[in-house]
Amino acid sequence: MLSASPNPIHEQYDRQSRIERGGRRWNQAGIADSRALVCGAGNIGASLAVALVQAGFQHVDVIDLDTVARANLSRGVVWRPSDVGQSKATALAAHLHDLNPEIHTTGIVADLRWDVGTASFRRYDLIFLATHDLSSRRHVNRYTHLYPGRSQAIIEGGIADLSFSLQTILVGETPCYDCGLSPSDKDGDVVVGCNGVASAVELPPAGTNGMDGMAVAALMAKEGALLRAGLEPFFAGRELRFEADLGTTQLLRPSWRRSCSAHLRAPLNQLLEFPYTNRTTVTDLCQAVAAQLGVDCEDVHIFSPLLIVAQLHCDCGQAIPVMRPQQASLRPVCPSCGNADGDRFYSEFVSELLTTSSASSLADYGIPNEQGLEVYVGADRYYLVPPLPAVGGSVDPASV
Repeated sequence: MLSASPNPIHEQYDRQSRIERGGRRWNQAGIADSRALVCGAGNIGASLAVALVQAGFQHVDVIDLDTVARANLSRGVVWRPSDVGQSKATALAAHLHDLNPEIHTTGIVADLRWDVGTASFRRYDLIFLATHDLSSRRHVNRYTHLYPGRSQAIIEGGIADLSFSLQTILVGETPCYDCGLSPSDKDGDVVVGCNGVASAVELPPAGTNGMDGMAVAALMAKEGALLRAGLEPFFAGRELRFEADLGTTQLLRPSWRRSCSAHLRAPLNQLLEFPYTNRTTVTDLCQAVAAQLGVDCEDVHIFSPLLIVAQLHCDCGQAIPVMRPQQASLRPVCPSCGNADGDRFYSEFVSELLTTSSASSLADYGIPNEQGLEVYVGADRYYLVPPLPAVGGSVDPASV
């Protein structure tokens, strides 16, 4: 009698499905049902995304604003000479699809801080921080904690020269990313003027290598796979740090920092869900909120949590419409006098989204899709977010 043919899916993941830890057996279905977001497609992120797909994750999205350079060919297992000049996010997504044509993957070309809605992170079970800058990591950490959703963990890793570190942050259960930072920590490649104009400063690239990138990527992917397979991760609430100068490895346990506001979480009874996009008008949104809360529209005040630069005013008197978040990199040039000195502009800021403003839709305020908003009715505060998709779909790359 012929035996039944083996299930190719079960066979593909047979070895890891035999793993047991703490009396529990590896649950491959938990991995397949997960939504993962990889922030950054560079040295760590590219190898990390490959490891996730090979582990059986069926939904992996990648966000990166950069393009593939020749230097990336030595620091990423997927890059080929034909990728040079292409978007890292879309090229990586194409390679992931080649590895497994059955997966759902989207390459999103965007700046995490300004082009991606702050409420979009809540649709992912796992968020992997592999960006090169501190500000984007802090931004994702803050809004993943603020808006309750699917998010179970933030897994963060970094490398510098021959040193590296990684940590697993269980959202709402262990100290957040900012808790482990000093209040004085900031990016060295961004200068923000008191007028709200932020400009990027070109710094020489840091020393790094592809071997450490792959090592950290593998450990980060394993932490995520363990979590979603129902097993205990090794670094939950702890940070693994290898110091190359000393040749030593430390396992640190970050503490909750009382002054840290980055892990504040919106109470569920203050969370309002409405199916809005950035094309929704402020008036329509105000009316929907008023109807839900049983109040008059004029009592509803909707705010952007990110201060918006509405206009820049040159010292020659020319006003320049902007409508961009305050910290977004901006190099203004006055159309009247040609002034390009950021110190010679002053800014007009807005925070409240007004129904009487010439900016009628959220997009007119420079607000992306899935942006979380704040609502005040008298002394009562609410957090406004779009509802989670039934299937936990990707961020729409056409919307950013």
